[in-house]
Amino acid sequence: MEKLLEKCTSCKSGSCCQEGVELSREEARKIIALSPKVKRPWFRLVHPKDNPAPGYNYETLVKDGRCIFQADDKKCLVYKVRPKNCAEFPLEDGKPAEYYEKLCSNK
Repeated sequence: MEKLLEKCTSCKSGSCCQEGVELSREEARKIIALSPKVKRPWFRLVHPKDNPAPGYNYETLVKDGRCIFQADDKKCLVYKVRPKNCAEFPLEDGKPAEYYEKLCSNK
């Protein structure tokens, strides 16, 4: 896994943020406490039929083709309290994310 992470030297234009990310209630509370300067709503409930991971009942909204917390300069507006799924990227549950090669640059 270390070799995989060494190859990912940067994110391709913040492209990993093109989708919403599942997060827990506690992660949502941390973002709310941070109070980013982003127009609400920020989250949606994940429907049980979508099979969210246990404890991940919310998802960040997507606006203009990217996560609502991604600024125009591609930086994360909630980086200090970003959800676990964001912090661990390009891994998901210890394995390469589904779109790893598309999203990660090794240049």
